[in-house]
Amino acid sequence: MTATIDQVSLIAASIMSKKIASGASAVVLDVKVGEGAFMRTVADARELAEEMRALGNEAGMDVVCVLTDMDQPLGRAVGNALEVREAWETVSGGGPADFRELVVDAAAQLLALSDLGVDEEEGRLRAERALTDGSALAAYDRWVRAQGGDPDPARLPAAPVVRPVPAPASGFVHKLAAREVAVAAMELGAGREIAGSR
Repeated sequence: MTATIDQVSLIAASIMSKKIASGASAVVLDVKVGEGAFMRTVADARELAEEMRALGNEAGMDVVCVLTDMDQPLGRAVGNALEVREAWETVSGGGPADFRELVVDAAAQLLALSDLGVDEEEGRLRAERALTDGSALAAYDRWVRAQGGDPDPARLPAAPVVRPVPAPASGFVHKLAAREVAVAAMELGAGREIAGSR
């Protein structure tokens, strides 16, 4: 979480300026919506998605927006380093099933927008194959190194105190206060309060 300005046009411009500047011809944007997201309602998330799509289209870019429910957790990680580790696990062929599904779906849609001449179904098959044959991990390594980083997940920072908190009884979690978890994690150092923070 960062101190984001609550103005859809500015948020859309900030996000899309980076995509356009990168030279991408097509993007799939994961627009989060719900208690754990900046856009709390579907209507607000759709407004943001439409604004970003319009900016991309104006720049000659194909833009697909997927709204993701953040009233419940996605994956198992909260915080920058843990989320990067979870992404690494996913491109390595593992990762939580719900997060992996989101990744495969976005990749399938992006491949369908590419010049490869494939539809979403074929894109999905190619994305799944990339996760299992090691090519997704190889691409991750190349991208991190190209930006001067070290792709080894062991280099990610860890909390000074890590301990299990077992449930006092068996059962199911029906609801989790996603925003409160995010705020607590940020206050413990897992997020950024201002842009530029690590």
